[in-house]
Amino acid sequence: MLSQQAHYFKDGLDRTYAIALQPWQAGAAETDQQGLTPCRTYARQVLFSFADADEDPFYYGLVALWLDLYQRPWTRPRTLAQLIEELAAKLAAGEVWMYLVDSPLWHGMEPDCDTGKDSA
Repeated sequence: MLSQQAHYFKDGLDRTYAIALQPWQAGAAETDQQGLTPCRTYARQVLFSFADADEDPFYYGLVALWLDLYQRPWTRPRTLAQLIEELAAKLAAGEVWMYLVDSPLWHGMEPDCDTGKDSA
């Protein structure tokens, strides 16, 4: 049974991404977030940025995502590069959905209602 929850990751630039095993439905609170349709190269770069971030030094989050997708712990990739290649293939194939949930660049960039310009 696939997990119904999204897996959340932070990259080195403090951006928060959600990787969901099912697309977020219209009308849900999460749908205001920016959905990404990455090619394999971009997916690989983003996944490596999760691995390089200090939040999860042993890649448990990526392994948990892999286990939710493949559900075969006996065939788990032995290296980080293999793990990322398999996850990037799933993202590029559209079997998994990636959303940019939060970015520090967004804070302070709300448009000013009177002038229509950004407040920052």
